Order: sequence, then structure tokens, then C-alpha cells
Amino acid sequence: MKKTYKSVSVYVDNDDNIIAIPQGKSKKYGLAGLDLIFELNKPYSSLNSF
Repeated sequence: MKKTYKSVSVYVDNDDNIIAIPQGKSKKYGLAGLDLIFELNKPYSSLNSF
């Protein structure tokens, strides 16, 4: 059975906003951040989603 793993780097800035950068496989670097940036701004609610 093949298992698929996904990875994302999560950061919190000085204003408590959440920044997520997904990662993908790279032949040169092994695992590298993609050119996609998702932000979840404060105040958070159940309506906010990536």
C-alpha cells in the first residue's frame, strides 16, 4: 500500500496572523517550499479556511 505524506510550514507573524507555505519534493533540495502562500488573518472565525 502506497502512503502519501504532505507537508506545510506554518508561521505566525507579530500580529498573530497565520502564514502557511506548502512544501513539495525537489530533486535538488529534497523538500522545498512552493510558490504558494496562504494567510489566515486575525481575528479568526469558523468561516476562515485555506
